[in-house]
Amino acid sequence: MVWIFALLTALSLFTPCLQALNQDFRALEEAFNRGDTALCRSLLPKLTAGDPDESAYLLYYKAMLNPDADFAKGSLQALVTNHPRHHLAQKGWLELGKISLLDRNYTEALSHLGKITDPKLDDKHFWIAKAYYEKSDYTNAIASAGQYLRVANEHSGIEEMTFLTADAYIALEQYNSAINSLRKLLAASEKVQDEQYLRYRYGYAAEMLDNRAEALNQYKAGYELNRFSQLAYLIEDRLFEMRERFGSGIDLSFLYPYASGPLPEIVVAQQNTNPDEVNSNQPDSTKTAVNPPPKEINPNEQRGIYLQAGRFSSQNNAIKLCDRIYKLKLAAQYYKSTQFQDVSWVVLAGPFPTELDAVNAKTLLRDNNIDSFIIQKQ
Repeated sequence: MVWIFALLTALSLFTPCLQALNQDFRALEEAFNRGDTALCRSLLPKLTAGDPDESAYLLYYKAMLNPDADFAKGSLQALVTNHPRHHLAQKGWLELGKISLLDRNYTEALSHLGKITDPKLDDKHFWIAKAYYEKSDYTNAIASAGQYLRVANEHSGIEEMTFLTADAYIALEQYNSAINSLRKLLAASEKVQDEQYLRYRYGYAAEMLDNRAEALNQYKAGYELNRFSQLAYLIEDRLFEMRERFGSGIDLSFLYPYASGPLPEIVVAQQNTNPDEVNSNQPDSTKTAVNPPPKEINPNEQRGIYLQAGRFSSQNNAIKLCDRIYKLKLAAQYYKSTQFQDVSWVVLAGPFPTELDAVNAKTLLRDNNIDSFIIQKQ
């Protein structure tokens, strides 16, 4: 008889299986499941818990509908403490894990998420993988992401978990495994929302394997998806690094179609070359003033022909390219661009008195593995 009493006691704690939920609480649950938070917030103040089951529901939905993280954390902690066998306690552990992730307390997050035993909450693996990744435990991050991907089906997190897996493999310098993960996602094009990032990481892994052709193909495909995104600037950085390492065999001509247009405000890079050291035997067609102009130039006063020699997401990379151009006895400067609300730094050589001078300078830059194109300010 003792075991019967124990069984009844346990079942009484899991009340949704034994009794129908109060109609008002059921309406709250249904409104929440369909995303009608306005109705939820109107229903919640009218509800009073009459039994432990309703108390668990109130704690859970008060937590989920309150934007204050501390309040939500307190309600969820009360839920998992006072109603540990209730099915909503499992969801409570999941939400507590997410809050700990946001607080960057990854050990605590893993502790909360590890208490979830409900097999229906398979998205716990998603958050466990993120916590491991943030702790730089890349092996466990890959394992947890793999568990999620095996059961995810059409879940929206498939792409993010694939990226996390690839990034973890890259951190472990397992570049072939990273490429295999990204290649599978690329083959399932309907699941890809951020193809540019996919191509960028695919290209990087290929570059690290010294597969230059594949790296260049992926970088090019990613760059051409959106030339003005922050990722495009990161791709440019990688391409210039490859060009610097491997020389003219890296064809970057797709970065520089012939273009003309207005110049925005120019900020002059600090010049490291002494103007007095200019080689007097340099051909006139490639000579231009190398005395540093004012640090700030009014863009409305700019006239002449320039070579645009690079666009970078890093200001330091722009300065580094300016230094390379100075060593070729050409004037160089860079400006900060906020085109399409993205910040980048654009490197210019010049100005040149004639287009022929610019063409000759362009040849000089190309011979030194610096691609460029001509722009003109009227």
